[in-house]
Amino acid sequence: MKIKIGTVIENHLIYAIYGTEHCLARPILPDGEFVVWHIDEDGKGVWGGSYFPDQMDAERAYVTRCFPWLSDSVLFAASEEDDEIDEILTEFGEIDETFAEFPDLP
Repeated sequence: MKIKIGTVIENHLIYAIYGTEHCLARPILPDGEFVVWHIDEDGKGVWGGSYFPDQMDAERAYVTRCFPWLSDSVLFAASEEDDEIDEILTEFGEIDETFAEFPDLP
């Protein structure tokens, strides 16, 4: 059977597949690591895994392998942008709490 999303290999659950080249799997066991594998030519097995304790690191490695033209600077810039968005949302939450003191405002 060919590998697909949801396939379990070596106590890992595949949750991303890029064509017939790479797959990304999360650990089933609590102390396991995330892994990026190459998919065999016949699509029925995997080889050459790179293991990561952190999900974000595994996903970055997966994206880099699937899209080599996408530079690391773009990936890191996106992470920094997410942090800025989180800060803005936190500030917005604080503003929202301030307006809660004035229930008569539209």
